[in-house]
Amino acid sequence: KNNSTTTMAGLDVAHGLHEIDDLREYGEHGAHSYTYSSPYRDRADTRMSYTFDHHTTTFAEHSSRAVSSQDGQAEAGDLPALESDRRQTDENSQGSSEISKEDFLTQRSYPQRQKNIPCCCCSNCIAARPCSCVLFGCFIVSIILGAGLASVPFELETNFDSFMMTDVQSSLLMTAFDDALASRSTGPRRLAVSDAPIFSTKDLIIAYELKNTGGTSGILSHKALRSIANFEHVLRTGDAFKSFCAKTHPDYKRLCNPGLSFACYMLPTLDVQQGSTVPKSMTLDGQGFNTVPLRTALLLAKNHKLVQLFFPTGFDPDADDGADVMRTTFRFELQVGTASDPVKSRVAKKEEASVMWKQFFEDVVIPTFSDKTNLEMLTETMNVWFDGTGFRDFEVERSVSADIPLAIASAIFIHAYMFFHTRSIFLAMVGPFLATLSVPLTFVVCASLMGSTTVSFANFLSIFLVAGFGADVIFVYTDAWADSELYADTVADRLAWTYRRATKASLATTSTTAMSFLCNLASVIRALRQFGFFMGFCVLLTWLIITYIYVPLCVVDDIWCSGIRCSVRRSDPTDVPLKDKVFRVWGYLLYRLRFGIMMMSIGFLALCIAMTVTSAKLGEGLPDLFPKDHNMNRGARVMEEFDSVSSAFLTFDSLGSQEPPRFALVCQEKDFSPGEQRNCSMTWCEAAQMRASKPEWSGSGSCKCLRHERSDCSEPRVTMHLVGVKPLDRDQNIALSKQQIETALLDRISRETHWAMDEQANKSTVDSQIELPPLVQRFWETGDTSLERLWQVIAKPANRTGATCGWDEMCFCTGSLRCKLDRWTDADDLVIPSARRLEEADARVNLACSSDEEQDFPEREACTSLKSRSLSVVRSNMPLIDRRVPATKTVKVRAIFGLHVDTSITLLGQKDAQEMWQFASSFDLSDPWAQRAMYSFCKNFHKLLKVQRAWCWMFDFRNFVRAEYQMFPLVPATWSLAARRFINENHGYPTRGNRYVWLENATIKGMYVSIEVGERRDGRADRILALKAQFDKYVNEWKAMAPATCNAAFHISDSWVSVESRNALLESTLSSLGVLCILAFLTMLVFTRSVALSSIVVFCTLTVIIVLAFFITFVMGWSIGLIEVVAFIYFIGYALDYSLHIVYKYASDEALTMESQPKFIAQEQLKASLRVQRTSFALKTMGTATLGSAITTAGSSLFLVFCTLQLFVKLGAMCFTVTLASIVFALCPLAAGLMIAGPTRPGKCRACDPVWDKARARSSLRPENQGARE
Repeated sequence: KNNSTTTMAGLDVAHGLHEIDDLREYGEHGAHSYTYSSPYRDRADTRMSYTFDHHTTTFAEHSSRAVSSQDGQAEAGDLPALESDRRQTDENSQGSSEISKEDFLTQRSYPQRQKNIPCCCCSNCIAARPCSCVLFGCFIVSIILGAGLASVPFELETNFDSFMMTDVQSSLLMTAFDDALASRSTGPRRLAVSDAPIFSTKDLIIAYELKNTGGTSGILSHKALRSIANFEHVLRTGDAFKSFCAKTHPDYKRLCNPGLSFACYMLPTLDVQQGSTVPKSMTLDGQGFNTVPLRTALLLAKNHKLVQLFFPTGFDPDADDGADVMRTTFRFELQVGTASDPVKSRVAKKEEASVMWKQFFEDVVIPTFSDKTNLEMLTETMNVWFDGTGFRDFEVERSVSADIPLAIASAIFIHAYMFFHTRSIFLAMVGPFLATLSVPLTFVVCASLMGSTTVSFANFLSIFLVAGFGADVIFVYTDAWADSELYADTVADRLAWTYRRATKASLATTSTTAMSFLCNLASVIRALRQFGFFMGFCVLLTWLIITYIYVPLCVVDDIWCSGIRCSVRRSDPTDVPLKDKVFRVWGYLLYRLRFGIMMMSIGFLALCIAMTVTSAKLGEGLPDLFPKDHNMNRGARVMEEFDSVSSAFLTFDSLGSQEPPRFALVCQEKDFSPGEQRNCSMTWCEAAQMRASKPEWSGSGSCKCLRHERSDCSEPRVTMHLVGVKPLDRDQNIALSKQQIETALLDRISRETHWAMDEQANKSTVDSQIELPPLVQRFWETGDTSLERLWQVIAKPANRTGATCGWDEMCFCTGSLRCKLDRWTDADDLVIPSARRLEEADARVNLACSSDEEQDFPEREACTSLKSRSLSVVRSNMPLIDRRVPATKTVKVRAIFGLHVDTSITLLGQKDAQEMWQFASSFDLSDPWAQRAMYSFCKNFHKLLKVQRAWCWMFDFRNFVRAEYQMFPLVPATWSLAARRFINENHGYPTRGNRYVWLENATIKGMYVSIEVGERRDGRADRILALKAQFDKYVNEWKAMAPATCNAAFHISDSWVSVESRNALLESTLSSLGVLCILAFLTMLVFTRSVALSSIVVFCTLTVIIVLAFFITFVMGWSIGLIEVVAFIYFIGYALDYSLHIVYKYASDEALTMESQPKFIAQEQLKASLRVQRTSFALKTMGTATLGSAITTAGSSLFLVFCTLQLFVKLGAMCFTVTLASIVFALCPLAAGLMIAGPTRPGKCRACDPVWDKARARSSLRPENQGARE
């Protein structure tokens, strides 16, 4: 302006026709922008403008340039004159090669005023009635939402694990099996034939973990157990706890108060008579003053089958003296009806019980475990963790509620930045709301199409994702509407210009983002496919709502709300906006540093790849939802050290009672007759110290004995009690061999009496060796206590001769204590010589139990007894147990028989689990061949299967019927009665009851076998897959040989599901990424018509994904699990958006018509000038929108990092990283790369591009190129 020169916008082209009215207006009002019709308008539909200074240029000078032409095109003869003026301008400007800061910041082509811009997206209608259009759009949305939500009510899904369910074969089989198990209690498939009560069982589980694993007793010390007992007493005596416990069934009230706690066994209330220290009985209530000996409490817990419930897996009550963890369980049995009640009634009452249970969790559990006063004594030495039925879901809801303030803060941040960007309170409040309105709209549409009404956490996550995408589209339209003021006067023209400018730009990113989500249709995760379709549709709806509701609201805001806007209108339309100045400087810096930036970017990318490859590791299992030290994380890992509560209760249930005994009878030292001691839990005596301590029993040695002569000669006998003698092998059922008894006891009797002992008496003596309740000896003065096994051997004479009637004798064979017995005298030491461990009897029993041959009844009885003690561990053809694998870490496999499973899947929608399975009509176990086949399945496990233990119903049933019916298999006439007896009677087998079978009309319709395998479930994936292949082979071979009445079989395992799902998820993710890159390339190709630019967008996307992988694996040290893989898919839309915006505007024809040529580039560098011109235009037009969208998304995602749930923490951190990497790469390396090697004519070939020909012609007219042209 000040140097009286003519500046040209874009490329130099021939003069257009001057409009007389515009020239007249120029003469009246000074400098103005004159519009010339471009001779290339058919190609680009653009307008070229020139700005003149009326102080130095006359109207005649301008009018002499005008060319009369009917079509408004410039004649070719004016081109030399135009170039002459340009050369004069260049010569004047070449006096100084440096550009002043003011000239650099203000250099621009001032916009032309366009009139009668063609209508776009109903812009004329919207401009005429903006309020009506807004109201009409809101009315349509309200109708859809109101009708949809009324007809399709949603259900809240809080189970995060369901989101990770895949469609691999093992996962579908597991889903069907779980539903089949659940149907046995409340499902419609169970036939109710009795009035037996049906219960809804709720468990409250408390685990105590010692902080410092020192000391001999650990958590079983007196101090620790006293603290535990006091804490549990406070919990049980609370009013809310007692009120809820009162609602349980009367037969099970003591399961919740006092519950099942080892503290009750260590601190019982003792019934001690005055003057004695030995109790007569114990009440197991945990209210005692002093602890009983540890061995005593462990003995009672073992007798009551509660060791598995109290202590971790592998704890041996006979050998272990301490533990680091311990568990207490409170069980609430809430009756929800009877077996004859309708299913709907039972389900309704079960839901009522669940509501009460949740209230109990909020009113009792949380306050108790949050009160530091209650936990003060405990937390000094131990950690206290709690769990219970449904507590995981309750904790998720509680954590989400606690994170609501963070969500509010995130929303405030979005609105605040929206206000900063738009300078409008009205638009800042309405814009984000309109964007998130697409979420319920999409839910209604998807519910109608897919029939799914469940709202999971992913749907709530979609609100956050849509807020980010919506902000991007809002900023694009907002900036375009603000810029339209410079190019058009009327509202209709401004709207048309806005839609023409922003619609294609926003639609390009919207369509690509929608494609990125729709690629999830190839995923094996059913919920991810549904969510991908949901989000793809949601993104498109967001674009429609913003396009047709938000943009009209911009008109409303500009007309009626301008008074409350915080922005100040520019008084001079020719003033350079601040954003143009900022991005002009940014473009200048990028051009100067472009090679350095690219080298640094390439180096950083190589570093990311190297670090990611070296530190990447695959995650195992499901991701952690809670922080490391949270009750549901660390506490859950402590709980995994125990057997499941249901398994522990199943073992306890084998006693045949509703709850364990709460009273223990203690035998005195004077009670030695077998009849008296059968009802005692133990024998207790006050002890004295022996002078010489006896070593631990090793199979032979001498015993210190006390004797009491018998006075009753009606039944002469010698009763020998051996204290401390124990079998050297746990599988032995006797302590001493026959040879040892004959050598020690019978020789002793023969020396001191004249009794005749015949052979049958000898045999009876050996076989009458029985184990009595253990003997507790306590030295009161020092408190030393011992608990030793007590064996009794009775010898009877065939013919009594002599004066003696026999005697009772107690021999102490180990330790330093012996009972104080009144009127007992010392006797000679009993010497038991060493002998070979003869176990022919047990060897015969083991052989008989593992063979198919018929045994005699005594052997069969011994076999049944042995099987009962061994908990149905399959012994035949079984490999040795791998003791290196803890029981809690082993792979659990279930083999299911009698069920047909439909594993077909649907692309969208969700199949009801009840429709996935049905009973096999051919399954019939009354067939003897079916019984043989089922037995052979459990009997013939080979070593490659690594079976450690198996719970097989048919194996135990065989032992049962061979003892009861003396035959196996049974004929159909006998089968039904025998099966009912085995299910209902209390015979001690662990598979009794209906846990392992499905009953319908009192008929077994299916069953399953539970198998424990000696392979770590957290081991290598290839080992687990190899083990699965062995089970596949074994089951398939068995099915080929089995009869049709039982060959409907398959096997499942959580380990199969975990490994196969992870592998399938990674494969589907890679395929989804590949498909996405192809679709992104094709979509970009449609909008830019440039292969080079489309490839650049794909490369930028892959670059951002590499940076995200670097952040996950190296910076944070996370393993690549399900959440990380899902995040790659979720946030790939963010990786695309910003680069796509820049590249799309780079390829726009407006870059050459609305952006001035850079003066800091030599004029002969035409290609470099064009690249910089296009890049600068892209940065100025899209830089503000992309930067605003990135700030909004990154700022809001930053609040997620402080959430309780680790899922949101990880997603927030990864979203922040992706957004930051995307915007940095879009505004820095991408822009620098476009300046270096961007296409100068994207989407056009050189031969058919008239603009390129004109640019070459202009370059050839320059003085420095005249010689070459001549």
